[in-house]
Amino acid sequence: MNGEAVELSCSELFAVNLMGRKGVVSMTELANECARTLSGMTVAVRRLEAKGYVKRARGEGDRRKVYVGLDKNGRRIYQHLLNGEMEVIITMMDSVEPAQQQSFLRALGKAVGSLENKFLARYFDIIRLTPQQQELVADLAGSIYRPCCNNPTSFPDCNHGIALLGLIELMAANGYSREEILTASLQFNAFWFPQHYLKTALVFHLRGNDWNKVDPKEVLGFRYSSASGWREQVDAKLQKEGYLLPGQKGSPSC
Repeated sequence: MNGEAVELSCSELFAVNLMGRKGVVSMTELANECARTLSGMTVAVRRLEAKGYVKRARGEGDRRKVYVGLDKNGRRIYQHLLNGEMEVIITMMDSVEPAQQQSFLRALGKAVGSLENKFLARYFDIIRLTPQQQELVADLAGSIYRPCCNNPTSFPDCNHGIALLGLIELMAANGYSREEILTASLQFNAFWFPQHYLKTALVFHLRGNDWNKVDPKEVLGFRYSSASGWREQVDAKLQKEGYLLPGQKGSPSC
């Protein structure tokens, strides 16, 4: 196991794994998912924060709420945990007859969304990355969100997630820069979710920012591109200001 991961307790690793899958979460949600009291979870998060694995922030709408998510070092630990899980699955697959592998994958996929896609990308080595490119992909995928859910691209549990992860990996493998990958990712997200990003562009316009000059990293983060972040930072603010644009019926489809 990675040396950094060995330093963490089982409960800390569980919390890192949860934040890796869900992205930024409230302290209350994290405590509930980890079956800990809020005070006990706060102590654990402070330890993780002191080690440089997570970062905390107060909610803008309600300053009493505290949110926590993985920092760059924490995302590296999460990627290592994912790699370990994939190694276990690959070992299991090697013991299954080829004719049974597809059924085996689908059965597992019901328990862990999009497992088949993640496995195929890893098992068949579709896109080969250098260690530096893999680090870039892990860092970007852990910080880019999509409006259909609260999960970062590092947890591609839907069609949009796996497509965006593939885009990031393809661009990294072909030598594109971090800035170029972020710009392309925002363009793809805006294509998939036009109503969401039209409203997001209006919020930036009202702040005096030209949409063509916005920082893609800021827009693609949890605040503006996750489902809950977008509702709070974009949709709710536009409604409050009286900008009643045509809304999308229901949640965006994956």
